[in-house]
Parts: sequence; structure tokens; C-alpha cells
Amino acid sequence: MANTYGLTAEEKFERMQQTLYVIYPSIASFYAMCNKRALPKESKVTLRLNTKEGSTPFIEYTESFLKTLSIESFTVLTSIELFRLLLHHVTTRLQPNPGLSVQASNFICCDSKIRNCLLPKDLKDVFPDVSELLAMDPNFNVVDDLYLEKVYALLEKQKGDGKGQGQGQGQGQGQGEGQGQGEGEGDGDGDGDGDGEGNGKSDQEKEQDSLKRHFSEQQSKKNSEGWGENELVDAQVSEEVNKRQISSWSDVGEGMQKRILKANELKFDPWTVIKRFATSVFSDAIAFTRMRPNRRLPDMTGLLPGKRHSMKAKVLFAIDCSGSMAESEIERACGVVNSALKHAQVDYCFWDCYCSDFTEKRSKASDFKGLGGGGTNPDCVIKKLEKEKVHYDGLVFITDCYFNWEQPQGKYKIFILHTKDAGEPPSWCRWHLGMDDIEKIQKSRS
Repeated sequence: MANTYGLTAEEKFERMQQTLYVIYPSIASFYAMCNKRALPKESKVTLRLNTKEGSTPFIEYTESFLKTLSIESFTVLTSIELFRLLLHHVTTRLQPNPGLSVQASNFICCDSKIRNCLLPKDLKDVFPDVSELLAMDPNFNVVDDLYLEKVYALLEKQKGDGKGQGQGQGQGQGQGEGQGQGEGEGDGDGDGDGDGEGNGKSDQEKEQDSLKRHFSEQQSKKNSEGWGENELVDAQVSEEVNKRQISSWSDVGEGMQKRILKANELKFDPWTVIKRFATSVFSDAIAFTRMRPNRRLPDMTGLLPGKRHSMKAKVLFAIDCSGSMAESEIERACGVVNSALKHAQVDYCFWDCYCSDFTEKRSKASDFKGLGGGGTNPDCVIKKLEKEKVHYDGLVFITDCYFNWEQPQGKYKIFILHTKDAGEPPSWCRWHLGMDDIEKIQKSRS
């Protein structure tokens, strides 16, 4: 193993990416999906994912920690973070105790293939190994039970029994000794942060100490601070996973392949459709503020301003009043969609073959009257918007879909909510749901 401790952070990332691609080409594109961000040493972070900001996950690290790592151990640690992302451990599957959730995730995401391929024995023993779970529970099935919720429950039971993580994980991770030891090192001596000045330890010993700290209970709590729900990140990951052939995952091994495919199964959730539409209609107006990090220079947060949306989005509910729309359906549809549009100013209009004025108030269905007769034409709403030069970031049409509607010219974000006995929504419409879906959402959220 060549000595790579002295490389810069940029050089290590470049070499790590090359090594990762050789062993796991299937997950290299997910590394490209992430941005990387250096944090100050005072943050006491080692290496972690941050999914709390925008549509891009960040790989966050401190240079002092990275300084202690060889390319080999850095590559294994990065693969663990990417597998967490693929399995949604950092977003939708975070357990009640975040630190314990990180430790459970370590067992699942530290794939034996890359660990055995890259690491010498003295480092291999510091990394999580599923054999440690068998030491905690002889009945643990490493084929059927190796998923986050099951491993988390096992670690929680160990903690509750007073045995602690250290006893169960000590031999493989160095956390039996390293749990307590890692906590002390992480905050205090130079080894944990990678400076190691005057302690006389070799580079390999410093690396072992840093890795023990990284996998310790205290450090797991710190590294979980970047975890959080992010539907945009989840959607990007699942889309990338599901567009591939199953054979393209052969490099990760059958067990990991099954876990990745299962975690990204396409399940229709009508609420997700509404949330994605709501997320897409943020106003394009931008303002600068020092309260937000600068995306290009995150280390200058507070000195250089970042960007934020300067005003709420504007969404128009265009309600079909041609006679076949029940008041209860309209009220239900407006209420459900509105609950996802807290960031938006919502206006209403009513139409059949003509369109009413735009108003902030939603009239009751009993007051709806035909505005002109002679058919139903949703394009009348578009024409009124163009004639009056009014801009909305999103349009929600509530209708029975009994019309032929060509896709409007221009960049209109259109969501159609249709009645139970409605016609087919236009094929070009990206977002559409039926009233049955609205009822499902109400029941699931009540």
C-alpha cells in the first residue's frame, strides 16, 4: 500500500474517485451527484453526508481528518456514504436515535467486497463487520436481517441491556475499546483530528485512531446532524437506480444489489406527486442574504451572501364550473393541494368556455354559474393570463377533463385534478391526479 497520507484534499478526492470507479463502477455516478464541502476543524465532523439543503447531497469533511487517511480507507468510507444514499438511510429511513441509526447503517453499508479488496488487516478490523452482529445475537440472519430497521433494533436492545455498542462491536470496529476511547480522542488529543503533533505515533497508528473515532458513538451523533428528509434527492436517486438494467449492479454483490433495488422500488404515492409539483413552483425571483451559505464559497458564509427566493410563489387554482363538478370534490381538492403550497400565494378563477377574474377568495360551489355556455375550454384561462400579462408559477386545474386540449405554448406548469368519472387527462400533462387519489391522501394524513 503506497503512502498517500501527504496528498492534498483535492488530490485524495481525485485518487479516491479513480479507485472507487475500478471497484464499484455502478455507484460512481452517484458520487458525481454529490457536491463536496470542507468544514472547519472546530465543527468536529469527520466525514458525512448532508441532505438538508436543496436538491444536491453534500459530502462534508474536515481536512484534518482527511489528512490522516490513506486513499484506501478514504475510498471505503466514501463507498459507505454512497450506499447510505442509495438505500435512503440518510433521508426517509432515519430512526429515532440518529447516532444509533448511523451505527446501524455502518454495518449494512460497509460492503465486505471493498473492505477486503483494499484494506490491510490492521485497518480492516477497525471497520464494521456483520460478524459482530452475530456476536450480539446468534439468531441474526445476515441474509434476511441485514436491513437498517432490524440492525437498529438489535443495537438498541444491546444498549438497553446495558451491554452498550462497545461490547458488541469492539472486536471488529475497535469500538469496544474505541467507543469510550474514540469519544475521548475525538474531542481531545491530536490523533482524533489528525494533527498528532508530538505524540510520536506512526501514520498508520494515527489512521487507526481517526477511524476508531469516526465509528465511535459520539462521532456518529455528530455525523448524523447532516441527515434529513429530502424528496428531491430521493427522487433523483430512485430515478437513476430504476433506469438501469439489473445486470449493471452486479459489481456490488447479490446481497447489496437486492437491498438497493428494494429500497428504490417504484411505489405510487399520490402525495409525492403533489409535493413534487409544489416544489417545482418556487418563484424564480432571487435575493441575496448573508443568512444563507454561498454555494461557490461555503467557507465564506456570513461574509459573502448566499441566494434565496425573494418572494413566495404564485399559484392559480382554475376551477371548472361547467356543472358536473361537485362542491365537496372541489373543497377537498383545494384543501389537500393547498396544504402542500404553504410557500405560495394562491389565487382562484372559474371557467367553462370563458374565464372569470382572478381572485384571492374561493367561492362556494353553490355560487358557480356558467360564464357563457357553449362548451368547456381550459385554454380560455391561458388566453386570459396572456391578455392581462399575469404570471403564475403554477396552474392547478380542477375539472372533469371532458375536452380536447392541445398543450399550451410557453412554460406553464400545469397540474390537473380530475373527478372520479372524468375523461382522460391530456397526455402531455406531467402532473395529474384523480379524486380517488385525493381521498387516499386525506385518509393517510388524517
